[in-house]
This record gives sequence, C-alpha cells and structure tokens, in this order.
Amino acid sequence: MATPRFERPTYFMRSRAGEVLGPFTLQEVIDQLAQRKITNDGEIRRQGWEILEKDELWGRVKDFPVFGHSGPAGRQELNALKVRARKVLFAGGALLLAAAALFVTLFLLPYQEAQEGLRKASELTAKAKQDNLEFQKRLDAEVAVAKKQWNAEFDQNLKKWEADLAVHSERLAQSQADLKKAEDSIYAHKQAIEKVQDELKSVNQALDGERKQHALTKVKGAESARMAQQLRATFDERLKQAEDRLTQEFKDTIRRNTEESGDAFMKKPKNPRMGYVLLSRDQDQNKLVLLVSNRPEAGTRLRLYDGDKSLHVTVSKQGMGPPYLVVDVEPDQPDSASRLAFLGTEVLIINSP
Repeated sequence: MATPRFERPTYFMRSRAGEVLGPFTLQEVIDQLAQRKITNDGEIRRQGWEILEKDELWGRVKDFPVFGHSGPAGRQELNALKVRARKVLFAGGALLLAAAALFVTLFLLPYQEAQEGLRKASELTAKAKQDNLEFQKRLDAEVAVAKKQWNAEFDQNLKKWEADLAVHSERLAQSQADLKKAEDSIYAHKQAIEKVQDELKSVNQALDGERKQHALTKVKGAESARMAQQLRATFDERLKQAEDRLTQEFKDTIRRNTEESGDAFMKKPKNPRMGYVLLSRDQDQNKLVLLVSNRPEAGTRLRLYDGDKSLHVTVSKQGMGPPYLVVDVEPDQPDSASRLAFLGTEVLIINSP
C-alpha cells in the first residue's frame, strides 16, 4: 500500500537476490551510503510526496539528486553509452568493409593455387591407384605361394596328426584295458575283503566263545598256580642237579684239555673277539664250552667263524666261572657246519642279530 502523499517520503531497497528491504528514512539511506553498505548502483524506490515518476518504479541510487548528485546522472550515462555504441558500430562496419575488400583481393591467388593443388592431387591419385594395382598383383602372387606352402604344410601336419592320433588311440585302448584289469582287481579285492570280514566275524564269534571258555577256566587258575609252583620247585631242583653234573664234566674237560694241549691253550685270549672251543668228547651234543676273555649275557646270539665256516650259537645260563663260556648250538645250521668240526679250534666271535 502506497504512503499518503505530502508526507515525509520513505525509501525501499532491493538486494541482488530480489529481496525488498525497508522502509528507510532519507538519513538512514545517507548513512548506509557513507558506511558503504550500499552503492550508487543499488536499486531503490521512493514513496511519498508528489513526483512525476510513478511510485512503483525502481531506479538507481545515483538517479536521485537528494543523495548527492546534481542531476539525472543515470540518464547522462545512458546517452554517453548510446554515443559510444554508435562509434563502435561505425568502427565495426569499417573493419568489416576492409576485411571484405582484403578477402576479395586475396581470393584469386589462393584459388589459382588451389586449382594447381587439385591437378597435382589428381596426378597423385592416379599414381596411387596404379601403385595400388601393382601392389595388389604382388600381394595376390605372394598369397598364392603362401597358400600353396600352407596347404603342403597342412597336409604334412595332418599326416603327422593322424599318426599321433593312431598312437594315442592305441595307448588309450591299452589304458582302457589296464583300467578294466584294475577294476577287475579292485572287484576281486572287494570280494577278498568281504571274505576277510566274514572270517573276522567268525573269529569274533570264536573269540567270544574263547572268552566264555576263559571265564570258565579262570576258576581253575588257583589250582593251576599251585601245581605250577610245585613244578617250578621240582624244576629248580633238577636244574641244580644238572648244573652240578655239567660243572663236574667241565672240570673233567679242563683237566683233559690241560693234559692233551698244554697250559698255553687254557689261557684267556688277549683279543676280546677271539675264543677257543675246548676239545672234549664228553660234551653235550647241543652245547659247547669256549675259552674267552669277555662273556656276553645269557640269551645273546653269536656266530663262531673259523675262517672257513660258521656256527650259530646262543649264550646259555652259565654254570662255570670266567674265562669259560657255555653256549647252546642252534638246531638250524648250514650244511657245511658241524659242532664236532669246531672242537679244539680257534674261532672269531661275532654278534648275530
């Protein structure tokens, strides 16, 4: 709504974003100009007092003399801009005429040069077509030669591939046959496994029966232990008697060997790996008496070697003191070995696994 006429006018300003600010008094607008919050180019509108302009029109601050300008400076600048625009228009027209004259003047020479260039280009085109035709002929000839060579190489490679295919086919057939054999073998193994499983089942059943039998025989354990103790006492007594008899026989053997071979033969050998088999016709058929420097423990397996043949023996429980060693002759001996052949000989004693 417009401010009533003949009252003190007020001013409205519009920011660059289009927002209308105000109303402001004359002094407030002058203060903002002094503080440079607004410029002379800012848009402003006045309301109040009778003026020629309409109240709804917007103008610039510098168009209002009340803010420090002596006259309508905006209109003067507009007229100056119009004059400057006419001068620029006249200068542009003059430059356009000069450019047109220069273009017309310089067009004929470039046209002649262009015609000469077109003629040379035609000649080059014709020569290029001829060169292209000759190149195409050479290319066709080379392609024909290469195709012929490629066909020959292809036929050769094809024959080689066919030969390789025959070899691989034969190998494939052999592999298939081997695979068939393997499958048959696997089937046979499966059958054997099933048979073993059946046997295992039978064994488990038998084992269950044995366990039941063991439970029954366990009741007799006390009686068997008592009988075993009696037998052990009897065995120890018989073993003591046998050891006493064997000790007496060894003493007789030592005496006879001393009388027959001299005292030097009964001396303990210096080499720990050497031994002497005593010569005695009264020795047990399964035992030998050796003269040694070191006696192994009972149960040790030895091999007696006289330089030609070997005899396998086992160290038995000793009934004589050092340097004598009693050994048991093992039943399985080579055909060339004999217990009697080693009597009265010097032998090499070797540990046997």
